[in-house]
Amino acid sequence: MKINLSIIMDELVPYKPESHVIDKNIAFSAVNILPSRQRQLHVNHIYIGKLSDIFSAEWRNDNIYCVAVRDRIKDDDETEERLKNIIVLNSNCDVLDVFTAIQRCFFKIIEWNETMKDYLIQNRSMQDILNLSEDIIGNYITVSDSSFSLVACTSGLSCEGCATTSFLVENGYHSAESIATFHKLNMPEHWSKATDVYVNNNPHISIYDYANKVVRYNNTYFAHVIMLFNYKPMTDGLLDLFRMLLNNLMICFERQWTQKEGSFFHIYDRLITGLIEEDLSNDIIAERVRYSGLPLYSNFRFIKVSIDSNVNVMLQRMGRDFIDHIPEAKVTVFKESLAVLLVNPSETKTWFEQKEKVIEEILERYGAKCGISDPFNSLIDLKNAHEQAEIALKYGSHQSVLPFSGKASMSSLRMFSYESYYPCYLIASNPNTARLAQTTKASTTLKKLYEYDKQHGTNNLELLYVYLNNDRKATETSNIIHMHRNNVIYRINRICEMFDLDLDDSRVRFRLLLAYEIFSPIESI
Repeated sequence: MKINLSIIMDELVPYKPESHVIDKNIAFSAVNILPSRQRQLHVNHIYIGKLSDIFSAEWRNDNIYCVAVRDRIKDDDETEERLKNIIVLNSNCDVLDVFTAIQRCFFKIIEWNETMKDYLIQNRSMQDILNLSEDIIGNYITVSDSSFSLVACTSGLSCEGCATTSFLVENGYHSAESIATFHKLNMPEHWSKATDVYVNNNPHISIYDYANKVVRYNNTYFAHVIMLFNYKPMTDGLLDLFRMLLNNLMICFERQWTQKEGSFFHIYDRLITGLIEEDLSNDIIAERVRYSGLPLYSNFRFIKVSIDSNVNVMLQRMGRDFIDHIPEAKVTVFKESLAVLLVNPSETKTWFEQKEKVIEEILERYGAKCGISDPFNSLIDLKNAHEQAEIALKYGSHQSVLPFSGKASMSSLRMFSYESYYPCYLIASNPNTARLAQTTKASTTLKKLYEYDKQHGTNNLELLYVYLNNDRKATETSNIIHMHRNNVIYRINRICEMFDLDLDDSRVRFRLLLAYEIFSPIESI
């Protein structure tokens, strides 16, 4: 490993260095004391000695780089030609002390770099790497992602004095004011063009100068690493140390990008989990979405999938199935479940219904169940959609099965829609309301009908439900129940007579359908 001259120059600052090195980008693999006798010198080593000894060393040439302790009065023979590639120290110091200081710098940097590589082999986090680098860099560093959320930051130093960074660190994301300022200063355009580390000194962002590294893949804004010069001033050596740190962080970023199909490190992962977990303003949501590759407005459905084993590898496999078979699916693992956002920008009203069979097959394959939100049109509503899917999954999973399949349009016992279960959620979430709901005339009627079916081997409970659910159309009911149309009419009339029901009254029909919604799950949840 080689250490850049700029890093060595930072170590030499206390000795008042005067550099005559032509190639400012030169780097060295070792430091040695200038030998007292003639020997072959290594061009990739830097040598320490007294200036008079360096001048008198006949074997020295201008391809050899030296640090010289001044031990002679400056005179006219110190020409640029003689001083070429020499760094003269204009302070009263000892050659051995200078050698020890530079050698210590070599050891420190090499050990740091090797430990970072070990961390990468061990698959340690970016936060671990920043913690390791704190004493080497000595300035505050933050890593944020495409949704302006914090990924990692220096933990042992303070970022006081920079409001932008302080808000990011304290809240986990950039404020709406900061994001507005970024756009006002046209910074996203700079980010889209930046290829190397660059330095900013805009007082609207920070009272300190700061170094930036924008990480992009496939021309997509992926991450942003910033170093404040809040403890150490900017030097070429400090920027080179920052680049060394970035070289290792880039491996972490590349892993996240290249492994996204296997481990769901997608650019939208933190967006989806952030929108679910955090309480964000609409403006912040819009800005996060802008850099995620997802539309803010479209036709959306949110699905929460659970699997009995909760084995992460099974979730990963199932997630890949969703991605492979449903191109519109944006999938991430969230709290031992699978979060699936279905995105379809088309105006086709039946696009979700076309996916139901595929979803059912995937769920069947893994023995999984899912809750499905109502359709929504903006990612601003994703938090609500997640809650809807969670409710549907909870109530659908715990419902004791009715003696018939349920709605004619949804016979799955693995897919539970919020539309179907929110009535029982509203009632069952309050124990007193649930108890009273079970005492209504409609609920009592269904219980009696259920008992009658058990005693006589009939299916009146199912028949009445399908009849009401299909707008009292006898022909459609007969096709679903596999019963002659005239028999359907006769049996419905008998049910009405037995329980004094007036099905011409829309209020009676509504109360019966509501009673069906809450009939099964009330006592089991």
